[in-house]
Amino acid sequence: MQKALIKKISKLLILIFCLQPMSPILAEVITLPGGTTVQCELKETISGTNYYVGQRIRMVVANDVKKNGETVIQGGSDVLAEVVTAVKPKALGKPGEIGIVIKSTTAVDGSTISLSASKVNKGEDKSTMSVVIGLFLCIFALFMTGGDATLQAGSIIDANTVTEYDITT
Repeated sequence: MQKALIKKISKLLILIFCLQPMSPILAEVITLPGGTTVQCELKETISGTNYYVGQRIRMVVANDVKKNGETVIQGGSDVLAEVVTAVKPKALGKPGEIGIVIKSTTAVDGSTISLSASKVNKGEDKSTMSVVIGLFLCIFALFMTGGDATLQAGSIIDANTVTEYDITT
């Protein structure tokens, strides 16, 4: 009985090892063209006051990216993005500013997909109001700051693939 079990397990292992080299042959390679849109979702609210240039921010792929009916980039995959502009609001009503750039994500086969997109947002400009009120009514109005710039969590930013990629599914 024990010999029969060992013999069955041996046959199964031989079958597995024989088919293993064929798995890349059986896999389908799909070409993802350059310029393919990848929707990226911001997972946190960011502002020019609380973030600094070079800081990475949390983003994910919002929806599956499919080609020929096959998913090539899974929705929920992490997206590499970072802050490129972070300006705090200043006196005389000058607004704050926040800007990000989206760099890459990961395909279903683990390969890195370079992306290209950026988003810049400015806060409310209160400079005219600050100067007018400061000169005619109250000098302290000159110290009024502009609005803080924010990008809200849940915002969707469309990025595009930089070049063509062959993805194994």
